[in-house]
Amino acid sequence: VYLDEGAIVNGAIHAQGNNILICGRGVLSGASYPRLQGPIESLLLADKCNGLVIRDMTFTAPWWWTVYLVNCDGAMLDNIKILNSNMVNDDGVDIANSRNVTVRNSFIRCRTTSSPSREWTLQVFHVRTSL
Repeated sequence: VYLDEGAIVNGAIHAQGNNILICGRGVLSGASYPRLQGPIESLLLADKCNGLVIRDMTFTAPWWWTVYLVNCDGAMLDNIKILNSNMVNDDGVDIANSRNVTVRNSFIRCRTTSSPSREWTLQVFHVRTSL
C-alpha cells in the first residue's frame, strides 16, 4: 500500500500475510468514524504478518487504537508519525503476541499508550525502540 504525499485517506488498513510494505507520505485518518465504531479494531491492523514494513506514514484521529500488531514476526515501523491525543484509548502502537519488532525514528503522541508494548501483552519478544 502506498499513500502519496498530500493524500488523506479516511479508513483502515487490515494487513495479513508475508513481506508487506505499507508506506508513503500520506495520512491515514479515522476522523470520519465515531468513537469505537470504525470498520476494524484500529487504523492499521497487522494480523499474522511476517516481514511487515510500515514506513513514512502519518496516522491521526483513530476511533480506538492506531497501529495494532498481533501475531507478527519481523516487523519494522520506521519514520511513522502518530498524531492523536483526542480521546482516551487512542493508543499509538500496540504489539501483542509478536516477536522481532522494531520501532525507530518515529514520533508518537497519544493520550493513553505510546509505548510499543503493553502490560497485558502476551509473548512479546525482541521489541526494539528508538523514538
